[in-house]
Amino acid sequence: MPTLTEVLTLLPKPAVSCLVAAISNSTCKLGDTACTCANPTLQAQATACVAANCTIREALSTKNLTSSLCGVEPEVNHSFVPIFVAFVVLAGIAVILRLAARFIKSANVWWDDICNIGALALCVAFTGVAFYIKDIGFGVDIWAIEPDNITKILIGYYIEFALYGVARLLVRVSIVLFYLRIFQMTKARPIMIGTLIAMCCLSISFIMATMFQCTPVSYFWDKWDGEHQGHCINVNAMVWASSICAIIFDFWLFFVPVPFILQLQLSWRKKLLISVMLVTGIIVIVISILRVPSINEFTKTHNVTKDFVGIGIWSALEMNVGVLCACMPSIHVLFKALFPKQWSTTKGDSGRLVSNSRGKASSGSGGRGPFSRITMTTTIEQGHPSESQTHLPGEYNQGRKNELELGTMKKESVQSYAWS
Repeated sequence: MPTLTEVLTLLPKPAVSCLVAAISNSTCKLGDTACTCANPTLQAQATACVAANCTIREALSTKNLTSSLCGVEPEVNHSFVPIFVAFVVLAGIAVILRLAARFIKSANVWWDDICNIGALALCVAFTGVAFYIKDIGFGVDIWAIEPDNITKILIGYYIEFALYGVARLLVRVSIVLFYLRIFQMTKARPIMIGTLIAMCCLSISFIMATMFQCTPVSYFWDKWDGEHQGHCINVNAMVWASSICAIIFDFWLFFVPVPFILQLQLSWRKKLLISVMLVTGIIVIVISILRVPSINEFTKTHNVTKDFVGIGIWSALEMNVGVLCACMPSIHVLFKALFPKQWSTTKGDSGRLVSNSRGKASSGSGGRGPFSRITMTTTIEQGHPSESQTHLPGEYNQGRKNELELGTMKKESVQSYAWS
């Protein structure tokens, strides 16, 4: 541990003057390290003087040297490490199971699957960037970090913001595209399409505002030292606005399908599955809300290398749980295919509706194994399946005549396959 005299030779000149003046105004002697470190009034006076007379780099260097003198260790918060790893692994498993369900059902990968894969890739990248900047000081008090590494960490934050914004957009788009595949009602589709357009426009606007919040762009990661020229918009207001809009969209996304889901002729098990998916969606909303208080902590702090941990954790949870939620319907289909006996509908709630060519429905009992579905006897000539239907198994895209599920009608219909 260095002595006070040795530290004085290493400090910037303005800091030396501040420390000597503070010691002179106290009961401590110039060479008394113990007294200097134990006197809070002396430290407060020296800190205020350094802040007023030194550059930011000089102030951080002074804090580093004096903390070392007094045996003060920097605070380190790496609590994000196990959280990031655990949830990105869960999200990855969910996407793998989703794709496995497509393979087992001989179904094509559709745009909602692609969006989910893209969101997972961004979640992995988000975690990778966090681990890279961790090695150079992320989660550590700013005064204990090399100045060049502070800049690198802020560049990492800039990348993280972009990854977060695009990943959350892809998850939401994936969910809306799933709704469009399932709900073929004339009333539902305009609502879903309108939601998709509004969501994309607003989300892209906020992503662009985040990326170009500073002029020049590099001022985002250079402004911390006060030695560069540039300006930024009110970042706190922008982040608050984007977060509130995101929460509103999440509420809308997870509750707008409820009236249409109620029209599905489903067993209690399938209704339970839908309830679980909606509960998972509510968890995403809760995470988004819990993320809000961390906005001020990050946007108004001077200790940017440590205080980003909170908002970083909530952002990672929001991204990964969103991916997990979007994959749940496909995971159900996979487990039903692998364990048909456990997932088959019981006799007590297995009735199915059969319709004649005039559309009159009558009840029937029993099923055709674990994949029994609500079906219609009406047939149509179908030359080519629409793009949104190519995700269905081959049995739905073969032959000139197809036995249609309830919901493939053009009017007031609901596709129930995803819940089969």
